Amino acid sequence: MAFLAALAGGMITARALGPAGRGAFALLHTTPDLIISFVLMGIVQTNVCFVSQGIIPSRRMLGVASIAALFQSAAGFLLFAAAAVFFRQQFFGESSLTLIAMSAALIPLGILQAHWSSLLGALKQFKRLAFLRAAAPFILVFGYLILLVVFRLGVGGGLAAVLFSSIAVASLMLFSLIVFARTKRDGAGGHTETLLCDGFWKRYLTYGIKLHASALMWFLIIKVDIYMIKYFLDIESVGYFSLASSLAEKLWLVTTSANTVLLPSLASIADPGERARMAARASRQITIILLPFFFLGLFLGKPLIMLLYGSEFEPSAVPFVILLGSTLVQAHRSITASFFESSDLALVNVATRAAAFLLKILLNIALIPALLMQGAALSSLLAYSFEWYLGTRVFLGKNGLRWRDSIPAFSDAATVYSKLKGLVRNPLRSAGSPGEGKPS
Repeated sequence: MAFLAALAGGMITARALGPAGRGAFALLHTTPDLIISFVLMGIVQTNVCFVSQGIIPSRRMLGVASIAALFQSAAGFLLFAAAAVFFRQQFFGESSLTLIAMSAALIPLGILQAHWSSLLGALKQFKRLAFLRAAAPFILVFGYLILLVVFRLGVGGGLAAVLFSSIAVASLMLFSLIVFARTKRDGAGGHTETLLCDGFWKRYLTYGIKLHASALMWFLIIKVDIYMIKYFLDIESVGYFSLASSLAEKLWLVTTSANTVLLPSLASIADPGERARMAARASRQITIILLPFFFLGLFLGKPLIMLLYGSEFEPSAVPFVILLGSTLVQAHRSITASFFESSDLALVNVATRAAAFLLKILLNIALIPALLMQGAALSSLLAYSFEWYLGTRVFLGKNGLRWRDSIPAFSDAATVYSKLKGLVRNPLRSAGSPGEGKPS
């Protein structure tokens, strides 16, 4: 559902704004995301691990997250102001001060959404979280239809729709958490202890710094292309490439859903061997689930882009096909990344992603001037594949596993088929099962 709604949203913005307008919109949307990635400090993953392990009592989680979000938002505004004053052309193009201010408002909203969703995941409220994640792009599409199609407000209308969607989703997430907390307080379950442990904030921040570095490097690997294309080429190329990358990254909706369930589940497993075997199995089966989408995109990418977004976006087709391979590789790797995060080994992710980021910078410098957008897509494929090799090798070696343990087998395909068939046959019973917090 989220994929279809996001597809519709991309189609509306592409047709309403055109390549140059979509390029400007991409910069205004990407820059606050970049700032958020700098200031989150890995605390989102820390929330999941600490709440899952009982280090943060459920009655204190909203207070802890709110305090963290307040300071993170203040730091985010400072970084955003520095970017707007000293690097305005590179980060915002020719956008007006009004558009830049609207872009800045996305920072606290994005931080709050990250905190609230992590708490819902930590509490294993997966049905609620799934509903909210599916609802978010639908709310956004509604905003696009009103502000871009009906009132034709251009880039400003697109940003206003994003703000409206962010406010609505953050409010719904907070309401869900309040309802959960009230239910626990009135019922017999939940933590009765409300005190934080001695030295909590130091532990909270230091645990998160490693996760922060890992998440930051990952975000930079994904988004650095936008700014390097802007530097070497033009705003229209940014529009073409942002469409290709956002469409290819829709494959990660499946991986994000899996990791939402997987990270708190891994964090609650005491035996490292069992934790590793669970992560290896998940990485194989996620790859199998994504393969049909990968081949569909490979063969139908160009006609799909021209049909949905218009013939003027035909230059996005080749980068999209190349980027599909990148997203498939990283979908597999993200599962083992969750294993390292749940095992307090996030520095492994930091090291592999830092190496891949440096490689991607060098490849972009060499390939973008020579091959234009296709060069940026190729550098992504090579850098992601390099990071996958490094991370997977460390994961297998540390846990005494072999390379074949990371490669999908017929038994994995049979398991996936059996599970999906059961979901199709019994969708209501599966969705409403009381054991939603116990993923198989």
